[in-house]
Amino acid sequence: MLTLGYNLHIKAPTHTYGENISIFIQTAILIVLYWKLSPKTSRTCVIASTATYGAIGAVLYLDILSDFLNELLLVVNIAMTAQTVIPQIKINHKNKRVEGAFAVIFLSWATYLARVFTTYQEVHDNLLLALYAIGAALYGIILLQSFVYGKSKTPSPAPRKVDSKKKTK
Repeated sequence: MLTLGYNLHIKAPTHTYGENISIFIQTAILIVLYWKLSPKTSRTCVIASTATYGAIGAVLYLDILSDFLNELLLVVNIAMTAQTVIPQIKINHKNKRVEGAFAVIFLSWATYLARVFTTYQEVHDNLLLALYAIGAALYGIILLQSFVYGKSKTPSPAPRKVDSKKKTK
């Protein structure tokens, strides 16, 4: 959401960030569904969460924040990206294996890498370029770890024994 707001603020070409619009809408739907289908959630929490997400979205869409605040929010986004990926890199190193589907790791890396090139070619915004370069580098490390350590060795379920003494009809 922060990246979407920043791209709107700098008036970047829509094709360089357009998928963020659908991700924003999908996230809003997921929030509503989560609260709707979760039996332990209070109605107040549902309303507050949905309103907060909508209000943040409206503020970013209406572009009423200063340049400084938009840049600050993108710096926060960079920090959140690092905060979510670096612990996974540490866990992978400690356990000498990579958890998660290779395809997801590869596609995350490829998405960030593609954004590096489109941002460099068409947007010319160093802060946005930093976000995508850091994301590409971090997911690149996890991708490299998946080659070095191999995939996770999770135990397979034990094969079921077939009782040959049972009669079949």
